[in-house]
Amino acid sequence: MNYGLYMSAAGALTSMHRQDVLSNNLANMNTVGFKPDAVAVRHLPAERELRGDASPRQMLEALGGVVQADDTRPTMRQGELVAGRSPLDVAIEGDGFFMVGGPGGEPMLTRDGRFTLSAEGTLVTTTGGHTVLDANGLPVRLDPAAEAEIDAEGTIRQDGAIVGSLRFVDITPGSQLRKVGDGLLTLRDGGAIAANPPAGRIHQSMVEASAVDPIATMNQLMAAAKSAQSNMKMMQFQDYLSGQAINTLGRV
Repeated sequence: MNYGLYMSAAGALTSMHRQDVLSNNLANMNTVGFKPDAVAVRHLPAERELRGDASPRQMLEALGGVVQADDTRPTMRQGELVAGRSPLDVAIEGDGFFMVGGPGGEPMLTRDGRFTLSAEGTLVTTTGGHTVLDANGLPVRLDPAAEAEIDAEGTIRQDGAIVGSLRFVDITPGSQLRKVGDGLLTLRDGGAIAANPPAGRIHQSMVEASAVDPIATMNQLMAAAKSAQSNMKMMQFQDYLSGQAINTLGRV
């Protein structure tokens, strides 16, 4: 086995995966509530370590194993708060999520606070039409004819009376999130909703802009492209050395 060729190929694939993720982040620089994904990379052990050998049997294995892209995870950086287009638009400053009914009715999290009323008076997300849930996990229903006021904790008032509240929650420290589309997030295995209220605040008539930094993302994208090219050149070099060795040994 050409060990160097496999290492260079793994490096090229990892860099290309990083390019794909960064390109998607850049494409969503104007998506409300979007959280950029981060690429996690893990180092695989050398073959001798997988076999449980105490010492390397081959000199090249002392170099270690290859790198491999791990699962991408959203980074929960705060996006800029900007003016919304509706009194039902809300944004979160700080920690916290809105809870909505996802596909199949499963509760999911979102930072996209662009809400509107359905024909039945149910509060739903503008993107996807997912039902917004209240503190009891039930759909929020409002009077379409009355103006709604939403305070920093998510309590909703119409004509001065409390008519409901947004289910404003946080996740326990260490929990991991996974994107499912339409700006929705779900907890990975082992994650849980925190028992205490979030430390963040809700702002009415505002939305949270994308948290993507276009300049930093572009720089990272160019670095990933250069890394992929370098690894591909190393693959060509390894192939050349293999050809030279075969031709030379063949003559001998």
